[in-house]
Amino acid sequence: MQRKYFFKNFFLFIIPALVPILLLGIFTIVLSNNFNKETFKKNNAALLKQIETNMNLMMNELDALNMNFDYNIDISLQIKNLLESSSTSYEEYRISQLVKNFVSAPANSKPFIHSIYVYYNNKKGRFISSSDGVNSIDNFADTTWFEPYINSASNDELYPEIRYISHYKYQAKTPVLTIYKKIYSPGVYNANGVIVLNIYLNYLEKMMDELKTFNEQSLFVIDKNNRFLFGNMQSFTEEDLEAISKTDNPYFLYKSKSGPFNVFRLESERYGWKYVSVVPESSFSRLTTQLRTVTALLLALSLILAVIPAYYLTRRNHSNINRIISIIDSAENQRPLPPLPDVVKDEYSYIIHNIMNTFIERSYLKLQLSERKYRLQAAELLALQSQINPHFLHNTLETIYWEILRISGKPTIAHRMIENLSDIMKYSLNSKDNFVTLKEEIENTNSYIEIQKYRYEDKFDVYWDYLPLVNNYKIKKLIFQPLVENSIYHGIIKKDTRCYIKIKIIKSGSHLRIFVADNGYGISLEKLEEIKQKLESSEDYFDHIGLFNTNKRLKLIYGEQYGIRIRSLPGKGTVVFLYIPILT
Repeated sequence: MQRKYFFKNFFLFIIPALVPILLLGIFTIVLSNNFNKETFKKNNAALLKQIETNMNLMMNELDALNMNFDYNIDISLQIKNLLESSSTSYEEYRISQLVKNFVSAPANSKPFIHSIYVYYNNKKGRFISSSDGVNSIDNFADTTWFEPYINSASNDELYPEIRYISHYKYQAKTPVLTIYKKIYSPGVYNANGVIVLNIYLNYLEKMMDELKTFNEQSLFVIDKNNRFLFGNMQSFTEEDLEAISKTDNPYFLYKSKSGPFNVFRLESERYGWKYVSVVPESSFSRLTTQLRTVTALLLALSLILAVIPAYYLTRRNHSNINRIISIIDSAENQRPLPPLPDVVKDEYSYIIHNIMNTFIERSYLKLQLSERKYRLQAAELLALQSQINPHFLHNTLETIYWEILRISGKPTIAHRMIENLSDIMKYSLNSKDNFVTLKEEIENTNSYIEIQKYRYEDKFDVYWDYLPLVNNYKIKKLIFQPLVENSIYHGIIKKDTRCYIKIKIIKSGSHLRIFVADNGYGISLEKLEEIKQKLESSEDYFDHIGLFNTNKRLKLIYGEQYGIRIRSLPGKGTVVFLYIPILT
């Protein structure tokens, strides 16, 4: 008991403390989550835009060279002649140096450029390098750029490749992003070629790392053909890359085998490259997780602080509460009441003096009166049972049966009615078992129906609709008879035409659905509403007594959720519906 009051006081203190903290925590988490989400989107959009801007600045060097070679016919002609010349004159040497300086200027001034190659189609396979000037493909250390250009079936004017360059035999290979930019010189015969820009891959990756806002963030670039160019994909697979590449949304949640990720994409209109930022969902929701943790800690602290006053109040009030409970228990168990306190010291003494004294005395007297009333009712019931003993009634009816047979000399309708009445009385008064099988209940109801049909000269017919499998289910005794009686007296005898009663029993899962329908006089809407209200009431009524009594029995036996439902249309008939659990 002390534990019960402790928890009562505990919840009394904890609820006012928990509710504000919980509401504040939820509000803060939701608000911060929405704010972080929008900020997160804006920051990533700005980050990808910055990467795109940086790449465009790098590519501007390539565009500047391309414009000079595409639109300056003199330069294109001199370079082509230089590459195809068999001899080297002073003039050609001077031109080669000028071209070399022109090409090497951006390579030397920009830290991200490894080298630049300029190639015009020529039979000698010669090209201009930013580092060495005029060179031949056969004699140059870096030749891996040439074959992709010659064999390229792509019509794209600009396309990237990842390569590894080594200008000397024993030099370590340097990873570069090679960008091919095709050049055309309309005024020079067969002066098509390519500008090859080699950008340090380490420079690009370092730029990406410096722009990252999360340690777990992945930043990378995909070309227009959905190939990975450079960046950090961390735990992503080729399958993940393909799925991300094919999605058109600029922002979406992607679920990979390693977990959910927030994906941000920016597609460049200039080159068709896709700049991608991938952040694990755990990093995105880190602040929200921290707020949840703080909220949980505050809730735990509130629980601990609520224990202290709850324990104090419980100990202080426990003895007083025990005294009140002791007084109530003494009255209920008819024991002498304990002495009441002489002086009112606190609210508990006040309760004991001004309320409990009167309450206990009245409860004690009420209990005695209830017990005497119960004994009186039990005695009257026993007397009534002895008066209408089923054996006595059965023997009396049997004597009347044989006396009528002696007088009439042959069986008559009266004999059949007596037999049915005898069966009904024996069935009704037999108290051995209040639950019977549906088969027994149906047989008893048929005996009642036969008597009524004799009385009302076949004014109605009764139809049964059920499957044999329900015969062995148990049901409370005398369920059907009051409902059939209600149909006869309140529906059928009021009509001049022949009527019918249909009784349908359906097994529905673990329950039985029972319908008793007639096409009698029906019930007006006002009367039907009155009957429904009475069915929900616990009072006793004297009209439709069989209907109301059956409804009360069903609720007492099966529970308050069960009972009778009734539907009716004036002049059309009435349907009574029961829904009860199956007993076997």
